[in-house]
Amino acid sequence: AIPSADVVCILSSLYQFLPNEEILIERMLSSAKKLVLIAEPVRNIVSEGGRIEKFLALHANSIGEKKFPDRFTEHNLRRLGSVYGARIERLASGREILLQIKK
Repeated sequence: AIPSADVVCILSSLYQFLPNEEILIERMLSSAKKLVLIAEPVRNIVSEGGRIEKFLALHANSIGEKKFPDRFTEHNLRRLGSVYGARIERLASGREILLQIKK
């Protein structure tokens, strides 16, 4: 369960819930009193690196035996944000997209 709070956020980890990310977002919305923030990379080593970099990155962020090969593209994350009426912006680094979903 996600504790009730004014703002509920997830940073650079939404990909770990693919392909069930909408279940998590619904839970976040149920717990948030005012706002849900989602900051997620759309440019990263797993999606853009060379073969060796991808292999190392994939193994570095595994949890036990579970690996997370899928990542969000900018297009997919923007589409997900539009489903929830989110304010969508690219962060200054250019690597991440921020979704702001107001209640």
